[in-house]
Amino acid sequence: MKILLICIWLITACLYSAINAQNNEADSLLTLLRRSKAEQKVDVLNSLAMHYFSTSIDSALFMACSALQYANEIDYIEGKGYALKHIGLAHYYYSSIDSAIHYFQEAYTIAKLIDDEELQASLLNNIGASYSDAGKYDEALNYYRQVLSIDSSLNNMAGVGSTLTNIGNIYMSQNRYAEGIDLFKKAVVLSQQTEDYKSLSNAYHNLGLAYNNISDYETAIEYYLQALKIEEEVQDYSGLAQTLSNIATIFIDWKNPQKALEYLFKALELAEAHGQVNSIIQARTNIGLIYDELGKYDQALAQYYIILKDQAENEYNPYLSSLYLNLGETYENLMQYDSAYYYYQKTFNLRQKLGNNEQLAAAYGSLGKLMFKQENYDKSIEYLTKSNELASDKKIIAYNYVIISEIYENRKNFPRALKFYKQHVAMRDSLFLEEQHKQIYELQIQYEAEKKEQQIESLEKVNESKARELRLIRLIFVLIVSAGLIIAFSGAILFHNRQLQSKKHILSTEQKLLRSQMNPHFIFNSLSAIQSYILKNKSLEAGSYLSRFAKLMRSILDNSSKEFITLEDEIETLENYLNLQKIRLQNKLEYSIHVDKSMAAEVIMLPPMLSQPFIENAIEHGILKKENQGGRIDVRFLDRSDHISLEVEDDGIGRKQAAKSGQKKHRSRAIEITKDRMILLSKYSKVKLEFNIIDLFDEHNTPCGTKVIFRLPMDYS
Repeated sequence: MKILLICIWLITACLYSAINAQNNEADSLLTLLRRSKAEQKVDVLNSLAMHYFSTSIDSALFMACSALQYANEIDYIEGKGYALKHIGLAHYYYSSIDSAIHYFQEAYTIAKLIDDEELQASLLNNIGASYSDAGKYDEALNYYRQVLSIDSSLNNMAGVGSTLTNIGNIYMSQNRYAEGIDLFKKAVVLSQQTEDYKSLSNAYHNLGLAYNNISDYETAIEYYLQALKIEEEVQDYSGLAQTLSNIATIFIDWKNPQKALEYLFKALELAEAHGQVNSIIQARTNIGLIYDELGKYDQALAQYYIILKDQAENEYNPYLSSLYLNLGETYENLMQYDSAYYYYQKTFNLRQKLGNNEQLAAAYGSLGKLMFKQENYDKSIEYLTKSNELASDKKIIAYNYVIISEIYENRKNFPRALKFYKQHVAMRDSLFLEEQHKQIYELQIQYEAEKKEQQIESLEKVNESKARELRLIRLIFVLIVSAGLIIAFSGAILFHNRQLQSKKHILSTEQKLLRSQMNPHFIFNSLSAIQSYILKNKSLEAGSYLSRFAKLMRSILDNSSKEFITLEDEIETLENYLNLQKIRLQNKLEYSIHVDKSMAAEVIMLPPMLSQPFIENAIEHGILKKENQGGRIDVRFLDRSDHISLEVEDDGIGRKQAAKSGQKKHRSRAIEITKDRMILLSKYSKVKLEFNIIDLFDEHNTPCGTKVIFRLPMDYS
């Protein structure tokens, strides 16, 4: 009984010391704790533990341990289960994954005993998250699937959405981007249906991270902004700070550190205003990191030491781990190696205490790099080897291998230097292939989005057609009832208007159809170029070529649904295509793209890919037929005051010589399609468009190429 009274006094003292920093909920719980007994006291302590997770993990752990003690003394099984869960959460936040799983599993045993399915689902979800953080994705997926089963049986759609988000995060870690994004979007729909705005903002947040990972930064920012809007509405200040920090990382990738700092200072201001200690540490650490990368070491150190001053009594906070590492790197950049070693050692000691292998690998790597700079090669190899044993990040492993290789090269041990350099190259190649997979996933996602947009557009057209039919039926009914002359007059006007609308719709549809006939032809020839290059060259070079083709595909997908594009976009597409052809022909093709300085390329509009079929013909039937020599193509966009002159000139063998080359007579689909396009464009825009093909001859009247000239209007309105 005496021990019980002492514990009550300790708890009360702890609560009073923090009362000024707590909200009304904490005040109410404190008041309730003073007059509660037995099972109610355990429940209040568990509630206090949950309350303190947002401000102080140490306080939350203390409350949970006290709840467990009381629950054991009075044999309160349910209270014991929740206390064990909260203790597990504290260890999880401290990154002590093994301990967290141990407490979650003990709590799960109790949840099964008392047949509490909601508690079971919550604990299985926590165990899954723990395994996921440890990189054990198969185990995590197994637990998440059990959660889905329970939540589905309970018709807990909010829980289903949350678990789908967790599974999506694992898919992202496995580079399964399309599957991850699909699950995040399903989670959005479920969260909207259940009006679970916390889960909805989390799903938007994860979509932002997903698109950030595949370098689709515009889409990432769109989702982050949606998350911000919800977080502001529900006053989720921790989420707001995190989202602002993530937007900052996009601007870092965009090489815009000033904009990144702007968002990080917003996150810092928000975190300080609402006492979000860990968010403050993260924001200041990231600000310091940017200053360090900009070479502003004094400003970086100033940010770091503000954190150290504020956290002087809490040096084992796991969020300080990255701070110590950044301090070490800043001092290393300043060549103050003793200070760098001191903070790297603090990083190592804290991460060793937390037991996170991936973070330990980074700490070992930093120590190894520092030892290398100080020419302490034995220690460097020791640290770098331990880093590679713990790391799963291929970038860390590849970097460690190249340092070890340099050490053996400095020692004149060339066989071992070569061995480790080969391991570095193998890891680097593996990273390169993963990057190519990311780009392929990005294309796949864009392709699926394009298909869905086309399906939606098709459905809208069907609905519009049905709506018109319904309106027509109503009009006919009204007209039948109306007087004869009014019927005739109204019917004539209606018929005439429908004819005009139908004609315009047909012209627009034919225009899209002709453009869709060109796109497959264009893509087929580009794929042929890639196939040829892959068969003749090494895999790395082929991968680089594939990356260029991916960029070209993106521009084709963007432009394929547009009637007109800017001159700037057209030039970019032509530049990509000609560059690919130049590489395929092993630099036997030269080209230039000229635009008159008086033309505003970002404003002027023109139909997409008018010149591309003729460039393709010039290469395939003109330049490739030249014997033992390369060729040249010049594309010019010229300002003729009242119109634009688009010229495509090549120095191939000419049309007549190509016809005599012995191949079957070539029927130019390019000329046929372009003629049809010009006719339809002229009708649609009511402006005459035309083009001419001119055969070129030298002074001996020998064919020396072809020139195609398009006459295009300045304005299509």
